[in-house]
Amino acid sequence: MRIAVDARAYNHPNGVGVYVTNILKGLLQADRENSYVVYSRAGADFPLDQARVEWRVTPGKSVLWKQFSVPRLAEKEGIDLFFFPAQSLPLPKLKAQTVVTVNDIGFLKYRSRSLLDTWRLRLMTGLIMRRAGAVIAISERSKNDLRETYGKAGASIRTIHLGYEQELFNPKQAASGRERVRAKYGIDHQYVIYLGGCKPHKNLAGLLKAARGFQGLKLLLVGPADHHSRELERLIFGMAAEGRGRRLGTVERQDLPGLIGGAACLVLPSFYEGFGLPVIEAMACGTPVACSSRGALPEVAGPAAEYFNPDQPDEILRAVHNITGSEKRKGELRAAGLERAKDFSWEQAAWSTLAVFRETGGLR
Repeated sequence: MRIAVDARAYNHPNGVGVYVTNILKGLLQADRENSYVVYSRAGADFPLDQARVEWRVTPGKSVLWKQFSVPRLAEKEGIDLFFFPAQSLPLPKLKAQTVVTVNDIGFLKYRSRSLLDTWRLRLMTGLIMRRAGAVIAISERSKNDLRETYGKAGASIRTIHLGYEQELFNPKQAASGRERVRAKYGIDHQYVIYLGGCKPHKNLAGLLKAARGFQGLKLLLVGPADHHSRELERLIFGMAAEGRGRRLGTVERQDLPGLIGGAACLVLPSFYEGFGLPVIEAMACGTPVACSSRGALPEVAGPAAEYFNPDQPDEILRAVHNITGSEKRKGELRAAGLERAKDFSWEQAAWSTLAVFRETGGLR
């Protein structure tokens, strides 16, 4: 069978890009029977089995390519199943079977996009739910939210948890990278780390307010400045001006283990997460985690995190102090996190995705 993959987010530094990159590599390694046509914006940066994998660099704008080129290419290339791992689908119906990954519908719960983008995503997700042969949700929380919002629709939904890069996020890499990243980024203090963007559902404002009470610790913000309100800019400026922390912005991915490993703990204060990958990456590095009790975070972190109510900055502060103020609690969470991380892998995610392909398209 011929399987096509829309991998145009390959190697993009955001969460969707991490998913697309790793699930694609996992599929190509796991599946030795079917052939693949991969559409990407850039060339492959790893060895390919030329007999089974054709890698195509796609020109032109994303929307135009998806709507006008995909239907023609799918028929011309003799595609049996088309995998869309970034919550999208062409408007024209394809003859090939389709499998689509929906990360979450947080855009409906929290205003983190423009009205036009929100409207577009709502319509697109509705189309996916009606037309896709199968939908992959990255957590039970996302699966339940899809059912509550779109009803039964037509697509079957399978939950497949994300994995993490085990060769990158582990205690050895975290320990060996600490001093290097401290020197690289000029870090000369103890810190709590946050990994993520600035969109409203991330609740960065709540974390910045809580950080005013950190004792002997500064706050390190790592991630893109993708959405800023005036209040958030004021809080970040005030934090930096008072020497209570700093924003590093987007960093090289190979620097993350050292940054995470050098932190007293990782904090994820989101009002909503479809999964919460930084939680697993931190746990795999042996760094304690304090996180919100909302969205998919309890499902992902299980018993290996210190939870808090994200509506209350004092609760965030309490959770951080519970970890940083107790070597016993820190050790408990470190051990529990390392154990919890064993439940997640890109290899398992790839095999489960391949099973969905087989069920949907009758693959070998």
